[in-house]
Amino acid sequence: MTDPSGMHGAFSSLIVMIYVMMTIQMLVNIYSFKHANQILEEISEKQIGNIKQLQSIGQDQEENHKEINQKCEENPLTNQFIQKQENQLINYYEQVSE
Repeated sequence: MTDPSGMHGAFSSLIVMIYVMMTIQMLVNIYSFKHANQILEEISEKQIGNIKQLQSIGQDQEENHKEINQKCEENPLTNQFIQKQENQLINYYEQVSE
């Protein structure tokens, strides 16, 4: 027959091993989550920086377009050229639609 105290000792050590393995797994998971969270925070910071940079570029382009439009409006030759191009397009569409 088996010794009950021996079975009890084996069962206890098995439970301790399972507990130790679960604790190790939990610590690994915590480390993994912290590391993944840190990576996500770094990516978020980079994306915020990229968004701010794109907004700045967009504002610069908008200012450039305003300046170009203003210069074009001030230049009579540009207005004449635009009118000529518009008239040519209108004539072309009229010819095509006939």
